[in-house]
Amino acid sequence: MAQEGRSVYLEDITSDPIASQSETVVGLGVKSVAGTPLRYEDKVIGALTVGSTDAKTISDDDRTLIGYMANVITAAVIKAQLYGAERENRIKLSALENISEAGLTTLGIGELLNEIAERMADDMSMDWSGIILFNNKNGKMIVEHTSNGYSSLKGRDLSKPCKAINDMLAQGKTQILTGSGLNQFKPYLNNAGVKSIALVPVNLRQGRACVISVGKKSNGLFNKKELSLIETLSHRSALAIENALLFLRLENSYLETVESLVKAIEAKDEYTSGHSEQVADLARSTALAMGIDKEKAERIYMAGLLHDVGKIGIPSRILYKPSRLSPDDYNSIKLHPTKGYEILEPISGLEDIAMMVLQHHERYDGSGYPSGLRGEGILLEARILAVADAYQAMTSNRPYRKRLPVKDAKIEIRRAMGTQLDPEVARAFLSVLEKRAGLKEYRDRKKTKAKAKPKPKPKKTKKTLAG
Repeated sequence: MAQEGRSVYLEDITSDPIASQSETVVGLGVKSVAGTPLRYEDKVIGALTVGSTDAKTISDDDRTLIGYMANVITAAVIKAQLYGAERENRIKLSALENISEAGLTTLGIGELLNEIAERMADDMSMDWSGIILFNNKNGKMIVEHTSNGYSSLKGRDLSKPCKAINDMLAQGKTQILTGSGLNQFKPYLNNAGVKSIALVPVNLRQGRACVISVGKKSNGLFNKKELSLIETLSHRSALAIENALLFLRLENSYLETVESLVKAIEAKDEYTSGHSEQVADLARSTALAMGIDKEKAERIYMAGLLHDVGKIGIPSRILYKPSRLSPDDYNSIKLHPTKGYEILEPISGLEDIAMMVLQHHERYDGSGYPSGLRGEGILLEARILAVADAYQAMTSNRPYRKRLPVKDAKIEIRRAMGTQLDPEVARAFLSVLEKRAGLKEYRDRKKTKAKAKPKPKPKKTKKTLAG
C-alpha cells in the first residue's frame, strides 16, 4: 500500500505469502484483511488496515466504508499536523519576540546575557541555560562575561581546560554533551543536575564569540526541532549581544572622555591635581571596611573618579581663583553636583553613579546641598564619598591656606561626626587611615632594617697557578 499507493483486499490471508507470515496478523487470528492508503496531495502519508477473524468476502459497501474512513482519518491527521506546526511556529515566534524584546529593553551586557538565558530556558521548557562571551586576545579565547548559568569565569582562558569549547568555536557547529563528554564542562556549571547540554557557537565582530547553551536534567538527547529552535534563538540573540557591545563601547568612549576632562580640569591647578583618584581610592577602601561587597565598592570607586565632573560647567575664573571664594562664587561652585548628575544620568548603566555624584555634598544633619537631604535619606555611597572628599580637601594645599596635618584632619573628621558626616562611615574611614598608617610604618621599619644590615663580605678564593 505504502510503496504502490493502492488498496489491498485479502479475503483469505493464508493464500498470501507475505500476510500469512506476519506475526501480528497470525497472533490476532486474522483471516481476512482490507487496507487502503491515506493520501494527501498525491502523497501517501499512512495506511488504514482492518481485519476480520473470519474468512469473508469483502463487499463493495465494505470497501466504500473503508475509503470513507480513510478520508476522515487523513483529514484528522493533516489537521493535527497543521495544528502542531502552527503551534511550533507560534512558540518560535514568541521566543524570537522575547529575545528581540530583551535586546531592546536591556543594554547592560551582563544583564542582557542573564535575560536571554532565562528567556531561552523558559520558552523551550529547559532545566538550565547559560551564555559565555569570549574575547580573542593574542590567539586565546578569554572569558569576558558570563550569564548566571555559569560559575565565575571572567578573565579565564578555557581553550585548554575545556577542549569542547575550543573545538566547537573552531568548527562553528552545534555540539551535544552528555554522559562522560559532559565531565570537562561540569565544573563551570551552576546546576549540578544537568545531564545533557546543547552548545551553539556564535561568532561576533571584533574578535568576539559566544557560546549559548541549554540543558536538561534528563539523559535524553535533543531532537531536531529543539536543535533548530536553539540555533535560531541563538543567532537572533547574537544581534542583541552585538548591539549591547556597541552601546558598551560607546559608553566607555564617552566615559573615558568625561574622565579625561576631569583630569584636564584638575591638571590646570596644582592644588587639585590627583584629587579625584585619591578620593576614589579612600572611598573604596572605606566601603570594603564597612563590609560592602567588592562590586558595589568598585561602583563607589568610579563615582569617586567622577564626583567633580560637574565642575566642567563652572567658569575657570572661579575654579582657579587664587583667593577665597565670594558668596556668589561659592553659589556657582555648589552647582557642580547637579551638573555632574546631568552629565552622567543619561548614560545607561551609570544611573546609580549619577545619584552618588548628585548627593556627595549632602550633609548628615541636612545642611548640605543641593537638596538638603539628611541622615539615611542620603545614599550610603554618597555618605562615604563625603568623608573621603572632606579629608582629601583638608589634607591638600590651597592657594589661600596650607594643608592640615593628618593628625589635625582626623580630629576634624571626629568633630564632624553627626553634623556634616555619618558617624558610622567616619569611624570606618578613620580605621582605614589607621590601618594604612600602620602598614606604612611597618614597611618603613623594614626598609630601615634592610639599609642598616651590613652587606656580607665576598668570600676570598685561593689563587692557583696553572700547570
